[in-house]
Amino acid sequence: MKMCRLQTLVLICLMIPACGVRPKDRNQTSSSDINVSSAPTVDHERQLEILAIARSKAEEASKILGYSIGETGCDYRAFYLSMALATEGIYSSAFYGMARTGFKFVPKAGITWEYHVAPMIQMNEEAWVVDPTMRALGLSDEIVLSRAQWKDLLSVEKQVFWKAEDGDEGIREFYFQGSFTLLENLRVRQQGDNARAPASAMAAFQKEQEAIKKSSFAAMLPFAMSDINEVCKSIIFLTHQEKDNSIDKQKDLIKNFEGLVAGLEARGKLKRDVAFTCSTRSN
Repeated sequence: MKMCRLQTLVLICLMIPACGVRPKDRNQTSSSDINVSSAPTVDHERQLEILAIARSKAEEASKILGYSIGETGCDYRAFYLSMALATEGIYSSAFYGMARTGFKFVPKAGITWEYHVAPMIQMNEEAWVVDPTMRALGLSDEIVLSRAQWKDLLSVEKQVFWKAEDGDEGIREFYFQGSFTLLENLRVRQQGDNARAPASAMAAFQKEQEAIKKSSFAAMLPFAMSDINEVCKSIIFLTHQEKDNSIDKQKDLIKNFEGLVAGLEARGKLKRDVAFTCSTRSN
């Protein structure tokens, strides 16, 4: 349903004091942690080149995407960074860490998340998460971290509503292609979080997750312009909360989006389902 696309998720994610809150809290999850396996193989020189590009793109994003607002907006920043990486021919999956029922992430005093997401690049059985958020919050000097480092910085804490049947603390992991709509991502998270799902459905879900991890840039789905418009408008709305926000900064942000659109089209990773309509007058 068109009315339930990203507009709905914008309101959900931007009106709550968290990077994200699950649409429905269930008592238990039946999805297990997913290990990185069968990652693309590249030579050492290309690996270093890809990581250098990722750092460069993350540095650019950190200046315009409102990372100082750490409570919310991670979905949109992850989408933006996935686009930026794709313009360089780099495949990334959106890596979601979700707190188990009865727990939340408290990366810093005053900030509580039920989930957090950032693009993840997998090469040679290793994985790196591209996430300026951790540096913006003063948790790390790095903006490209190993998967293990990134998970450690989430800081899982038991909540007052925890029950014994919720079990031990932990992080559930989900992946989706950066070019998927956020609505598709919501479906993936709901499916993986469903304790009552039949074994056949969970097997299909795990197979889907493995396919995303083993994917490549050539197989990556194109980014839809309708989603790009909504992410652009959402980020503009988010940056309104920054102290140093200005019309010039918003114009620079839109120019960046225009550049990403051109880069994606040149790479064959753009779906022009609508015209580009993001502007400073959109919100």
